[in-house]
Amino acid sequence: MTQWQRSSSQLAYLVGELLVLTWAASVQRAKPYSSTITAKDRPSTSRFRRYLVAFAERDLLPHYFAGCTEEKHVENLLRLSEYGTRIGGPLFGDAGYRLGIAQKFFNLFLKSLWSLDLIPEPPHCPVDRVILDTACGRTNIKWTEMTTVDEYQHAINALQTEAASHQLSLAEWELRHYDRRNPLKLDLERLIDGCSDKTTRGEIAHEH
Repeated sequence: MTQWQRSSSQLAYLVGELLVLTWAASVQRAKPYSSTITAKDRPSTSRFRRYLVAFAERDLLPHYFAGCTEEKHVENLLRLSEYGTRIGGPLFGDAGYRLGIAQKFFNLFLKSLWSLDLIPEPPHCPVDRVILDTACGRTNIKWTEMTTVDEYQHAINALQTEAASHQLSLAEWELRHYDRRNPLKLDLERLIDGCSDKTTRGEIAHEH
């Protein structure tokens, strides 16, 4: 196995960690849970997450292995929001599992799978305040409060206009321009070059 090939165990670890991160990113600023229920009395969020991920894996992800159309993708986001609302019950109150939160979770997960080269480029990108501000400056679009496809499409249209001005697809533009403001970053170019040099030296030594 070369150093860039991953075993099934390594891949399972990476995808599992990404699921944890994508879920956290979708709810940490959104305050999705009903304020009328105390944390002590709240239905199990871990159970909800398991059911939601199982639904996404079984019913939605198969549409992305060969490339998904934009129309089908929007339909899938709506299905995810509706399914989450149905199984969430009192967890989310009257607002249900809002489309804005569902799209952040699923679009970010698709972005992660694409970055691992497990699926082709997805039709959209995660919509959140950081990327909206990058494209539009200060905007009144609030991703956490989106409940309709029209609201979501309005945000996507604004982002697609900005991406087109750079002659990039939406997913590629977002990948290049999103800044998580994370100070913990590696110089990946140097790391990859160093690993490549190490591999080359090892191959030369092996030949001799």
